[in-house]
Amino acid sequence: MKRKLTAQILLYFTAALVLMCSTVGGIFLIIYTRTTVHNYRSGFLQKTEAIAHSLSVYFEQELPEYYPIESGLKEQMKQSNLRLGIYLDFMDNIALSNLWIVDSATKTIHVEFGKYNITYSSIPAEVRTLIDQAMEGETSISERWSDRMLEKNFIIASPVQFSDGRTVAVVVIHARTGDMFSTIMEAGWVLAGSMLLALLVLIVPCLIFSRNIVNPLKCMVEITVRMTKGDYTAKTGVKRQDELGVLANNIDILSVRLKEADRQQAELEQLRKTYISNISHELRTPVAVIRSSLEALCDGVVTGQEQVEAYYKEMLAESVHMNRMVNDLLELSRLQNPSYHIEKQPIDFMMVVEDVVRTLRHIARNAGHAIELNTIDGEIFPFCGDYGRLRQMLGTVLDNAIKFSIPGEPIQVTVTIDTSGCTTRISNKGTGIQEKDLPHVFEEYYMSIGETNRTGTGLGLAIAKRIADRHSIGIEATSVPGEKTSFIFRIPWQR
Repeated sequence: MKRKLTAQILLYFTAALVLMCSTVGGIFLIIYTRTTVHNYRSGFLQKTEAIAHSLSVYFEQELPEYYPIESGLKEQMKQSNLRLGIYLDFMDNIALSNLWIVDSATKTIHVEFGKYNITYSSIPAEVRTLIDQAMEGETSISERWSDRMLEKNFIIASPVQFSDGRTVAVVVIHARTGDMFSTIMEAGWVLAGSMLLALLVLIVPCLIFSRNIVNPLKCMVEITVRMTKGDYTAKTGVKRQDELGVLANNIDILSVRLKEADRQQAELEQLRKTYISNISHELRTPVAVIRSSLEALCDGVVTGQEQVEAYYKEMLAESVHMNRMVNDLLELSRLQNPSYHIEKQPIDFMMVVEDVVRTLRHIARNAGHAIELNTIDGEIFPFCGDYGRLRQMLGTVLDNAIKFSIPGEPIQVTVTIDTSGCTTRISNKGTGIQEKDLPHVFEEYYMSIGETNRTGTGLGLAIAKRIADRHSIGIEATSVPGEKTSFIFRIPWQR
């Protein structure tokens, strides 16, 4: 993994660097080529105009004043014994190009390279057009790329004018930028070499950078592999102030939480086993009682009318207890299923409390307890919920309060309504709940077996908690063993 990721980082980095260098280099070469062509063009134009100006001064000094232009420059030069060839040959060497001069009258090419004359008709049409424009007193230029790579041809025509504005001739320069190709190629090779050198130099920092990324990732991979095998004690040990550090810290937090979840799962599994063992024992007892009673009745061991009735009542009680356990298991299973739908409708929660108290009041009376309901007369609390489920939730807690209260002690049911919602508190004085048991009273598989809970299934409070959760009701328990135990329901206002 490490080598693969390092190779990928190097590959991506190299590709990005090559792309960047190619783009920058291409833009540089385009700009450099345009600038070079422009500089060559400007240089040849200045040279042409300088030669034309120099010739105009030379002619104006050497030729007779107001000589007839129509007679031709060539004739006047013969009469004045001017050796223009030597002068133009010198100018041609300075210009580093082909240098021509065209007579304004006879339009005869007097000099090419300062050595010999050619006829005007042999000049290409494009050049003749430039000469015609220069005859009007305007410097003209034509440029085009030649067949050779990166070589451009310039043809510049500049008028030779006297001080009185007369154009006596035109200077034509045909310039080639042959050395421009080598200049641009040299710049390109320098640029390519610089890019290659930069790439080689940056490989080492890239390797260091890639390892700085890959090593923490490799460590995190090893830790996650150990976590998948159940080892939640492993830590990455990566301390960074970036996204990799955040990821490593999250993995460490996850390992802690998985370790805690594993511990809780082990405890829950143990509770489940204990619960199943208790339930099996509880089911075995009534089944054994029912079976032994039926065998006694069928074998005729019991014949007295009172004994027979006693056996029937005992079997009925045991069957009721078994039915209650089965119903609680089915009820809890349904409430644990997220797809199980609870029918909710607008109700008055105060009516639910009063109904539960009214129903269980006679049971409490038979057990020697009084239920005291503390509410404000006429007060209502609108709520959207399942009336039957809410009644079952409160009834389970109130029934437990009756079951575990000290004989003769009253049971308090207090309802208060404020800006936060409705708070319902069911309190009793009895055996209470041990501190170690408080965190588990609402767990599905937690059950305390004792003389006071012989008929219990250990599922009532778990079912009550599920009903409360389905209605977004907070439920909690507080207890001081032997003094006071309270179950508190916090019902928020609904919009």
